[in-house]
Amino acid sequence: MQDMATGDDPSSRSVSVREISDALLQLIATFDQVDGAPRGFGTEAPLSHLDIHLLQHVADRPQDNASAIAQKFGVTRGAVSQHVAWLRSEGLLEPAEQPSRGRSLKLVLTDGGRRAVEGHERLHERYSVLAGNLLLTASAAEKKRLLEFLRGFDEGMSRLGEKEGL
Repeated sequence: MQDMATGDDPSSRSVSVREISDALLQLIATFDQVDGAPRGFGTEAPLSHLDIHLLQHVADRPQDNASAIAQKFGVTRGAVSQHVAWLRSEGLLEPAEQPSRGRSLKLVLTDGGRRAVEGHERLHERYSVLAGNLLLTASAAEKKRLLEFLRGFDEGMSRLGEKEGL
């Protein structure tokens, strides 16, 4: 198929590493903007990225305490406590039981919290459908190579962040 403006066959055009890098960085920025935007996920509460992932974590690992959650998300226990207090005030989390002396408070989702987690899971299903539709014509080898590229880029970005002290 020819490009209407230039008459060129797009499949024969060489693509530079810079174009790929720029497109990937644009994708990251767009994803961050879309995925990071506060939304209700079927509740009235405007849930931040950390809020909904904290709810998801409680659903998946109810045995974890604030320290484990803080470590998982790379935030302080105080930040987790603030988010938990807000989520409790919004009726999305509640104590599983009263902790005995020296034990951590365990949390469970309320009906609203479960509704938010289900809404969050539906959003991730939509991401999977989008990716699947874009990869319909890709061979198994192409999909494997793309996954290797993405994982390698992620590892490289992590190392770069560590070098930068981030």
